[in-house]
Amino acid sequence: YLDMLLGKKAEQDLKIKQMQREGKTVKQISRAKKAVMPSYQFIITIGSKAVNPEFNAVNGPRKYEIRDLLEKYMNKFQERNPNAFLYNSAIHMDEAGQPHLHGSVVFFAEGCFKNGPKRQCSQKQALKAMGFESDTKKNEEGKYELAITKGQNAEREYIHELMKEHDIEWKKGKGSKEHLSRSAYIAQAKEEVAKEEQAKAKEE
Repeated sequence: YLDMLLGKKAEQDLKIKQMQREGKTVKQISRAKKAVMPSYQFIITIGSKAVNPEFNAVNGPRKYEIRDLLEKYMNKFQERNPNAFLYNSAIHMDEAGQPHLHGSVVFFAEGCFKNGPKRQCSQKQALKAMGFESDTKKNEEGKYELAITKGQNAEREYIHELMKEHDIEWKKGKGSKEHLSRSAYIAQAKEEVAKEEQAKAKEE
């Protein structure tokens, strides 16, 4: 089963490289991404080196509070996310930045597939089983919210609760951005680069 998933992923990667060479749009490439991912990794960190030196992994006086917070977060992760099997996690405190956590999960669901094994890898079906589904209608802001975004926002809320327990204030930093899908993030980044280039051209 894993060989089959990895084989389809390899085929998709070749197709996407070809589409990139042909100059296809981000939207067209995004639509071509249909292969099931067998595993996902996420990283969580609290604060930044510039704004929160007290949390710094090397010499921050509150670094162990952050470690404890991250441990609490992971200890209840499986309970909160029964369809995201956590098979590996590690807290890094040996780097110059902030303490941060790496987690690796397999999204799975069972009993909802027409073909193949009863239990299969599927981020969409796993999120649905946990109560998160993508919007079919635009919200008050005129946007569609994806199921993965809803799941991530729920995790952020849990982190905020843990921060309150440790008397850590949550602030949106100057560089904070609303969570975006990968394709939307790339499009936004390209737009920002274009604006910077225009500004530089005017200065010259």
